[in-house]
Amino acid sequence: MDFKDHLLIVDDDERLRALLSEFVESHGFLSSSAETGDKALELLSCFKFDLIVLDVMMPGISGLQLAEKIREEKINTPILFLTALGSTDDKIKGLEMGGMTI
Repeated sequence: MDFKDHLLIVDDDERLRALLSEFVESHGFLSSSAETGDKALELLSCFKFDLIVLDVMMPGISGLQLAEKIREEKINTPILFLTALGSTDDKIKGLEMGGMTI
C-alpha cells in the first residue's frame, strides 16, 4: 500500500483553501481543509497529519491562537504559517507558537 503525506489546510478563504488543496493533491499529497480553528481542532482530534498549513489572520480564533492550542494538546505536527505579515515580531510570535521557517 502506498501511503501519502496528509496535509491539513486551515484558512477562512474558501477559494484559497480550494486552490491549495488542488495544488498539493496534484503533487501526490492527501489534503483535508478547515475554514475555522474549531473545525481544525475537530479534524486534528480524528486524524494524524504530516503538515499543517495555517492562515494567521482568521476571524474568531487566529492562526497563532490555534497553533498555541495545537501545541497545548501535545500535537507536534509541523506548522507552516500562511500570512501576509512579515515583521520580525510577527515571525518571532509564529516561531514561539511552534511554527517553522522555510
